[in-house]
Amino acid sequence: MQYDNQLAILCMKAHLKPKPLVVAERFKFHRRNQAESEGIAQYVAELRRLADRCNFGTYLDEALLCAAYTATLAHNGGSNLS
Repeated sequence: MQYDNQLAILCMKAHLKPKPLVVAERFKFHRRNQAESEGIAQYVAELRRLADRCNFGTYLDEALLCAAYTATLAHNGGSNLS
């Protein structure tokens, strides 16, 4: 009987807190823009928090770099950084 209760509790927890959809979490990550009052360190920290649910694996560093580069371009009015 106790096993049935534990199983029911596990099923309810899984139902009430489903795994996040990776594609939706990646969309949130890529849509996150740096606020004007936000420093780059804060922005990257927030991106890292969002990336926790993105399952980027070895792509994480590249994704962060691309997002930071895009934010820098936007901050500079789209001018070339080279």
